[in-house]
Amino acid sequence: MKRWWTWACCAGLAACASGGVGKWQAEIPPRLVMKAGFAAWDYPAAFGPVPPELMETGAQLCKALDTSQASFRAAGYHARAQDLNGNPLAGGGYYCVRR
Repeated sequence: MKRWWTWACCAGLAACASGGVGKWQAEIPPRLVMKAGFAAWDYPAAFGPVPPELMETGAQLCKALDTSQASFRAAGYHARAQDLNGNPLAGGGYYCVRR
């Protein structure tokens, strides 16, 4: 459960970051960093498209961020995305954006 929350929470909070998802996963993976007291991705362009076989998982994780004012969707994925300590996130990381 903790792992699921990390993917959704951190990726979703990064939705406000500038930049967009790249055409493919970058060689250097995105890493979570603290910005204004929140975890956010350091380089959203490092994410590539969400693979078809992971779309449902990404949709569920990003949907967990929905509020009454905003809903989110998975816009990107990186298989080697890193946590705040630079460790790979099990299952990769998703970049969530507002619909």
